[in-house]
Amino acid sequence: MQQHRGYLIETSAELDVETLEWYPTLTIGLATEGVDPQLVFPWQRVSRPSQYFSEAAANAEALRVARFIIESGRLPPPRQGAGRTA
Repeated sequence: MQQHRGYLIETSAELDVETLEWYPTLTIGLATEGVDPQLVFPWQRVSRPSQYFSEAAANAEALRVARFIIESGRLPPPRQGAGRTA
């Protein structure tokens, strides 16, 4: 899990066992007092798999998309002091 501008980003790559293609996936949350973050962008696939031939490439794409979503300013703002800015 990574942090960017006070948001928590979890990326993963999902392998389609039939096509053997990697799907970039991500979740974005806000830090909370509890264990689990408050989700502001629930888990989802973020792009087509045809250009990602490895798990690392799919994860890198998911992180790029997550940062783009955060920078767009369309998510609820993080609380002050809830996580550091990366």
